[in-house]
Amino acid sequence: MPGTQIQSAVRKRRLACMVLGLYDRVGPGEFFTITRDLSVGVMMLSHDGRVTYVNDRGLTVIGAPSRRAAYGQRFGPDRDHSTYVSAGGAPLTPATCPVCLALRHGGTHDSAYGRRLPGGKVLWYYLSCRGLAHGGALVTAHVVER
Repeated sequence: MPGTQIQSAVRKRRLACMVLGLYDRVGPGEFFTITRDLSVGVMMLSHDGRVTYVNDRGLTVIGAPSRRAAYGQRFGPDRDHSTYVSAGGAPLTPATCPVCLALRHGGTHDSAYGRRLPGGKVLWYYLSCRGLAHGGALVTAHVVER
């Protein structure tokens, strides 16, 4: 990856970490307003992994054409094992997926992963997931390579 792409990835990673901390400091309405136009994907998931909030960049991460199409959709490999792959190329499973781990065990889980696109190309992301007190998860992601 060229130097400017690395710098951009580092900035987006820092922004993603700040978003995870921001959720604890502001109310839901303010959080959604602040994150709506960020350059990193932000998603909130219910206890069973369904999308309850997604910003525009997050739509790219989950492969949804609109927020309306995304809401209620399950996110992660338990939905479609063949679509998501680990950094090593192996399919993600509920046992290895950071989203599933955050939903099941809480805590924060970070990982690089890819989503297979039609035609076989893989879009790579860096993903951070944090379990929430109500049983859902907050997910941030950004594209690291196309």
